[in-house]
Formats: sequence, C-alpha cells, structure tokens
Amino acid sequence: MTSAPRAAVVRPARPEDAPAIAAIAAATFPDASPSSLPRAAVDAHIALRLSEAAVAAWIADPERIVLVGAAADAPETLLGYAMYETAATPEAPVTERLGDVPAGHLSKLYVLAEGRGTGLAEALVHDGVERLRRLGFRHVWLGTNAQNTRANRFYERLGFATIGARQFVVGGERVEDDWVRLLTVA
Repeated sequence: MTSAPRAAVVRPARPEDAPAIAAIAAATFPDASPSSLPRAAVDAHIALRLSEAAVAAWIADPERIVLVGAAADAPETLLGYAMYETAATPEAPVTERLGDVPAGHLSKLYVLAEGRGTGLAEALVHDGVERLRRLGFRHVWLGTNAQNTRANRFYERLGFATIGARQFVVGGERVEDDWVRLLTVA
C-alpha cells in the first residue's frame, strides 16, 4: 500500500549520505529484480555494486549526479535516491537512435516502500533531468528490467519511450533482459 501524496524534497547527496543510500539500495534492489532471479545473485549484486563504498565513490565522482529525496515533513529521513551519469557509454539502441549525440544516463532510481506513491520518484527524475538539461543534454536514457511492470509504467508515464533491449548481468553471473528507454528533453 502506498502513502498519500505529500511534498517531496530532493537535494544532492553528501558523503555522509552514503550509508543511508546503501541501505535504501539493499532494501529496494530485490523489489526491482524478477522473482526468478536467485537471491544469491541479488545479494552478490548488492555487495558488489550497491555497497556503502560504491555509493561513496558515486558521490565523489564528478561525472555522476547523485540525488536523495525525502518527504518535506521529514527531510532528514531519506526515502529514495537517483544516480545519473554524464559520461556513461550508451547501450546500442541509444547510439542507433542518436548516433554521436550525447545522452545522460539515469542509472539508478529507487524509493523505499513507504515513499512510493508520494511523488518522490517523480521529483527525483524531474530534478535529475533538469540538472542534465542544464549541462547541455537533450536526451536521457535508462534500462529497466522488462518484468518490472511498476517501473515500466512509471517511466512510460514520464515520457521515456522503449527503443530497444539489452542484457543486464546481476551478481556477476545471471543475465536478465532489460528495456532501454529514451527521453528527449525539451
């Protein structure tokens, strides 16, 4: 069950946010994974790619934009995060569509269950896309698991069009199918 809509606040992540972001990642990544994915692969992915050290490296990387979000009435309690990349190598469907035109990458967007339905995910997307637009990007791409119906409906509602597919390795061994989506920024 989702919460009633309430105002969300979004801000750039700070180094001291790394533990909270890693905890959100560990709690939410399993929700975004298909049920067929073995828990061992999910846990390996979390340990390798979503650890506190990994998050701290994202925050320190000038080619990444890491945002955190909370409810306006409790801004100290982080409920979600997003990570955008400004120098990521695009997936094949993106380069087939855009050629050499640069595109920002929405790499991660996760919101805890208690923050879903509050507008926080949308605020994290709008803030990040606006930051990329100000950097000169006119396109933003992402990949999302083909079986994640909730996420796919969300991205469609925000205007991210499905332009192809890719394979995503989870836990160093398991390959999952993702949709590649593209948003053109006005």
